[in-house]
Amino acid sequence: MGKKNTTTKQSKPKIRNKKILPREHWKFKNNSRINKRMEEKQKKIIKELSNKNNNNKENTKEKNIEDEIKLIENENNLFDEKGYYNSKEITEEEKNLINWEENEEILKNIQKEDLIQNMNKISSEKLDPKIIETYKLIGDILKKYSTGKFPKSFNILTMTENWEELLNITEPFNWTPAAMYEATIKFSSSEVLMTNIFYEKYLLPAIRNDIKIHKKLNVHYYNCLKKCIFKPSAFFKGIIFPLSKNLSNKEAAIIGSILRKCSIPVNHSSAALIELIKLCKNGTNGISFGALFFMKILLMKKYAFPIFVKEELCKFFLSYDNFNQKLPVMFHQVFLIFVQIYKLNLTQNEKNSLKKFNEKNGHYAIQNEINKELNYNNNNNNKMQIE
Repeated sequence: MGKKNTTTKQSKPKIRNKKILPREHWKFKNNSRINKRMEEKQKKIIKELSNKNNNNKENTKEKNIEDEIKLIENENNLFDEKGYYNSKEITEEEKNLINWEENEEILKNIQKEDLIQNMNKISSEKLDPKIIETYKLIGDILKKYSTGKFPKSFNILTMTENWEELLNITEPFNWTPAAMYEATIKFSSSEVLMTNIFYEKYLLPAIRNDIKIHKKLNVHYYNCLKKCIFKPSAFFKGIIFPLSKNLSNKEAAIIGSILRKCSIPVNHSSAALIELIKLCKNGTNGISFGALFFMKILLMKKYAFPIFVKEELCKFFLSYDNFNQKLPVMFHQVFLIFVQIYKLNLTQNEKNSLKKFNEKNGHYAIQNEINKELNYNNNNNNKMQIE
């Protein structure tokens, strides 16, 4: 008989899953749990304190009620028998405000804009010192601004009527170009009159000053001018028309490039041409270089202008028939561009009058080219007859 294997498998000790309680409930001291009497005492103390606070609140309420009753007893003389408050003698202005039934028709005619204007009219003397301090701080921020969030209180300026006074507190001529760009974004989305004033008084002087100092324009200012074209009427009134009165060569090169690149609607450009004609006549010695320069750029865009705009341009050229001084070269260039693009839309009487003007006052280098353009239809008709 073989011996049996006496080796038995060692039985693994069975591990019971003990419930793990939170650590706060287990406080050991000499391997025994601490008595919970201290916790119960703490709970009793907390309840006693809460009861005291509730009693104090009830007592204060009762005192307040008693004080109100005393005040009412002392103020019995201020009320009528019907319970209405006895006010002082009412003035005529207050009577007009009280008689709502009589003034209903007048109140209907009052517009909301008038009410808002009266609410927003605040002179600089009546401004709170806190408002002045806040906008001075905004000015200090905008002097060093490069990137990041813009002050939120600056957004309120477009909502108020005294925005110019608040804007002057920030000293906008000391802003960085990046801050001016952010400001133009916010003012370009506001009303046309507000944007026009901002462009003419604040943006345009900053751009001209930068060109004079650096002989070139900063990128942020260049982007400002591009952003201004989103409101063409304010762009022409606030920037182009003031520049046309006294325009330097460097300003013409920089700002003219923006007009060439960006597209402008026909209605705004036709209205701008008529206004530039008036400004050209009102310039120094009866003609202005800046107005002619911007007229040249708008004509080179080859818009389909209305008939009355072309008639006004013909009258403009013919008005210089008896001009005392020599006409500048820019005038003859504008005349040539007008004839090249719109020669087919001119009547025969207009062409004949323009020919006479060109023979009398034409430039020696441009005169022959203008005559070729004006005689274009006549030459074609003669060729057709010969054939």
